[in-house]
Amino acid sequence: MDVKEASSEGSIRPTLYSQRGISIATVFGAPLAASILIRKNYIELQNKKAGDISLVIGILSTLFIFVGLFFIPENIIDFIPNALIPLIYTGIIYLLIEKYQGKDLKAYEEQGRKFISNWKAFAIGLLTAVLVALPFLGLLYMEANDPVFNEYNTQFDEFIENENIAYRFYENLQLRPTNQLLDELNNVTIPAWENNKIILDSIDQIEGISVNLLARDKLLREYCDLNIDKLKIIKKALITNSDMYDDQIEKLTIEIAQKMKTVEEMDL
Repeated sequence: MDVKEASSEGSIRPTLYSQRGISIATVFGAPLAASILIRKNYIELQNKKAGDISLVIGILSTLFIFVGLFFIPENIIDFIPNALIPLIYTGIIYLLIEKYQGKDLKAYEEQGRKFISNWKAFAIGLLTAVLVALPFLGLLYMEANDPVFNEYNTQFDEFIENENIAYRFYENLQLRPTNQLLDELNNVTIPAWENNKIILDSIDQIEGISVNLLARDKLLREYCDLNIDKLKIIKKALITNSDMYDDQIEKLTIEIAQKMKTVEEMDL
């Protein structure tokens, strides 16, 4: 397929993006950036129809990737290296360019022609990244300015603070005297969990709160109850100076961890 050539002041200008340039754009601008540059190449190669198809595929695949990321649970996302997903789709696109435009790009280069600057490809990739990010940033902005969301977060910050206070009880547990531990249990630790149940009751009264948040609050209330039950058994163990409660404490510790895992896996 012949490559269109244009001249400026007697010199032949570059008309195609290289495989490397397209890959650079893809890293930053996702498949959408790649499809824009691939379409430009196809137009120069007299195949606009293939270019339009490439653009549609780029748009759809980019939407699929970013929307899909919203549905992947956070505990799974945390185990995925940040660079892995861009490397995967960049590698796939590199191979597709090789398959569908490789011969034309090689012929173009053998003619002694220069490719369009990789810096321009990089700039298009960055610009595309901004365009792709804007709708998602808009959603985050709307969420951050949602009065229900703000009220929920304000009250839930108190829940987290109480939780942190309560868990301090377990610091240096074996090194502190029993009377000090009992005093902390009665006046700080157990009341912190009781206060968290009151906070959850208050949160559930927020007008417009979602069903998912109500379901999470129910699990968190059970989480608080489990912690209170565990602390009451620890209190018995301290008073009696006995290890006869160890199995109950261990069982409740496992239940607490399982309950928190269920909360973290909830799709809000």
